[in-house]
Amino acid sequence: MKQIDAVVAAVGQILGEAVLGIYQYGSAISSGLQPMSDLDILVVIDQPMTTAQRRDLVGELLQCSAHQGSRISGRPVEVTIVRQAAVSPWPASPEREFQYGEWLRSEFESGIVPAPVIDQDLAPLLFTALTASRALDGPPIDQLIEPIPHDELAAAMRAGVPGLIDELAEDTRNVLLTLARIWYTTCNGDIISKDAAAAWALGHIPDEAGAAAMEHARSVYLSEEQEAFDALGTAPADVARFVAARIAE
Repeated sequence: MKQIDAVVAAVGQILGEAVLGIYQYGSAISSGLQPMSDLDILVVIDQPMTTAQRRDLVGELLQCSAHQGSRISGRPVEVTIVRQAAVSPWPASPEREFQYGEWLRSEFESGIVPAPVIDQDLAPLLFTALTASRALDGPPIDQLIEPIPHDELAAAMRAGVPGLIDELAEDTRNVLLTLARIWYTTCNGDIISKDAAAAWALGHIPDEAGAAAMEHARSVYLSEEQEAFDALGTAPADVARFVAARIAE
């Protein structure tokens, strides 16, 4: 795919010999791209990025990631970069070196340059990549990144739940599906696609209205329905609280 080739070329040109490996992961590898899926790319490097490298890479990714109203054909691109020593073996405070995603486009277009941050969300991201990924450059990913302990994975995912609840009103579909996936993982130990996790959750949600809200989130994700959460009243918030409580048990 031209977009992936463009990302690999940009990363290689800007980061050079610091790159240890580049990997595609996510739904494209594990379950097949859905209509709203991003192209998920993980890059492992062996030294910190400079401010100039961050700025240059943002500029390149803005050009090759599709977005609403974009003239670029294709999909949104999400690129996460980690330093090997900052995440393997898994530390108490994992540091993300860089991340590009379309939800950050307006910030990047205004000139903001992403800085390294402590990010517990790296646990499910790296677990997903270790479970199923395709090497675009470099060795198999398990030669660079050690496994994420299940207890650490579950704890990291639980820690992100309050932030998800805060984002429910502005990103209802994604929040409900992400909560379903966290619930599945804390119960079963592995990570599955958002739509599969929502289907699993439907068998464990006793409230009919709450189940309808989760099913609507899944159907919107699969482009089977147009988004209409306002018509569901308080059901999305109610089911989000229900799932969050089950995750905390």
